[in-house]
Amino acid sequence: MEAGFGSRRRGQGAAAGAALEGVAGDGRDPRCHISHRLIRMVVENAHKQGKWVGICGELGADLELTEEFVRMGIDELSVAPSMILKIRKEVRDMDAYRFGENQ
Repeated sequence: MEAGFGSRRRGQGAAAGAALEGVAGDGRDPRCHISHRLIRMVVENAHKQGKWVGICGELGADLELTEEFVRMGIDELSVAPSMILKIRKEVRDMDAYRFGENQ
Protein backbone atom coordinates (compact mmCIF):
# COMPACT_ATOMS: atom_id res chain seq x y z
CA MET A 1 0.00 0.00 0.00
CA GLU A 2 1.27 3.44 -0.90
CA ALA A 3 0.70 6.69 1.00
CA GLY A 4 -1.27 9.64 -0.29
CA PHE A 5 -2.56 13.02 0.72
CA GLY A 6 -5.36 15.00 -0.85
CA SER A 7 -8.24 17.34 -0.27
CA ARG A 8 -10.60 14.55 0.71
CA ARG A 9 -7.98 12.94 2.92
CA ARG A 10 -7.29 16.13 4.83
CA GLY A 11 -9.90 15.29 7.43
CA GLN A 12 -8.52 11.79 7.87
CA GLY A 13 -5.12 13.19 8.78
CA ALA A 14 -6.50 15.96 10.95
CA ALA A 15 -6.61 13.70 14.00
CA ALA A 16 -2.82 13.40 13.96
CA GLY A 17 -2.51 17.16 13.67
CA ALA A 18 -5.09 17.72 16.39
CA ALA A 19 -2.97 15.64 18.75
CA LEU A 20 -0.30 18.31 18.41
CA GLU A 21 -2.75 21.21 18.80
CA GLY A 22 -1.33 24.13 20.68
CA VAL A 23 2.26 23.39 19.64
CA ALA A 24 2.33 25.37 16.36
CA GLY A 25 -1.15 25.30 14.87
CA ASP A 26 -3.72 22.59 14.63
CA GLY A 27 -2.33 20.59 11.70
CA ARG A 28 -5.50 20.78 9.63
CA ASP A 29 -4.29 23.49 7.24
CA PRO A 30 -1.92 22.00 4.64
CA ARG A 31 0.14 25.21 4.77
CA CYS A 32 0.62 24.84 8.50
CA HIS A 33 4.12 24.00 9.77
CA ILE A 34 2.80 20.89 11.55
CA SER A 35 1.14 19.61 8.37
CA HIS A 36 4.45 20.03 6.55
CA ARG A 37 6.25 18.12 9.31
CA LEU A 38 3.68 15.32 9.20
CA ILE A 39 3.84 15.05 5.41
CA ARG A 40 7.65 15.08 5.52
CA MET A 41 7.63 12.29 8.15
CA VAL A 42 5.28 10.19 6.01
CA VAL A 43 7.51 10.70 2.96
CA GLU A 44 10.69 9.78 4.82
CA ASN A 45 9.19 6.66 6.38
CA ALA A 46 7.40 5.53 3.23
CA HIS A 47 10.60 5.88 1.22
CA LYS A 48 12.48 3.81 3.84
CA GLN A 49 9.94 1.06 3.16
CA GLY A 50 10.26 1.44 -0.62
CA LYS A 51 6.82 3.05 -0.94
CA TRP A 52 5.90 6.15 -2.93
CA VAL A 53 3.88 9.10 -1.68
CA GLY A 54 1.46 11.08 -3.79
CA ILE A 55 -0.60 14.20 -3.29
CA CYS A 56 -3.84 14.56 -5.20
CA GLY A 57 -6.71 16.91 -5.83
CA GLU A 58 -6.74 20.55 -4.83
CA LEU A 59 -3.85 20.05 -2.44
CA GLY A 60 -1.65 18.61 -5.18
CA ALA A 61 -2.65 21.45 -7.52
CA ASP A 62 -1.73 24.22 -5.08
CA LEU A 63 1.01 26.08 -6.97
CA GLU A 64 2.16 27.80 -3.78
CA LEU A 65 3.04 24.39 -2.32
CA THR A 66 4.53 22.71 -5.42
CA GLU A 67 8.14 23.58 -4.61
CA GLU A 68 7.72 22.50 -1.00
CA PHE A 69 6.29 19.15 -2.12
CA VAL A 70 9.27 18.62 -4.43
CA ARG A 71 11.65 19.46 -1.58
CA MET A 72 9.85 16.94 0.64
CA GLY A 73 10.39 14.21 -1.94
CA ILE A 74 6.76 13.73 -2.94
CA ASP A 75 6.79 11.21 -5.77
CA GLU A 76 3.57 12.17 -7.53
CA LEU A 77 1.23 15.14 -7.85
CA SER A 78 -2.09 13.97 -9.22
CA VAL A 79 -4.09 16.96 -10.40
CA ALA A 80 -7.04 17.89 -12.58
CA PRO A 81 -6.22 18.03 -16.30
CA SER A 82 -6.57 21.82 -16.28
CA MET A 83 -3.65 22.07 -13.82
CA ILE A 84 -1.16 19.69 -15.44
CA LEU A 85 0.61 22.29 -17.59
CA LYS A 86 0.71 24.83 -14.74
CA ILE A 87 2.24 22.30 -12.34
CA ARG A 88 4.67 21.09 -15.01
CA LYS A 89 5.81 24.68 -15.65
CA GLU A 90 6.23 25.32 -11.93
CA VAL A 91 8.43 22.23 -11.55
CA ARG A 92 10.39 22.95 -14.72
CA ASP A 93 11.07 26.54 -13.59
CA MET A 94 12.55 25.41 -10.28
CA ASP A 95 16.26 26.07 -9.98
CA ALA A 96 18.22 22.84 -9.43
CA TYR A 97 20.76 24.80 -7.38
CA ARG A 98 18.14 25.48 -4.72
CA PHE A 99 17.89 21.75 -4.17
CA GLY A 100 21.62 21.09 -3.99
CA GLU A 101 21.61 18.91 -7.12
CA ASN A 102 24.47 20.79 -8.80
CA GLN A 103 26.84 21.29 -5.89
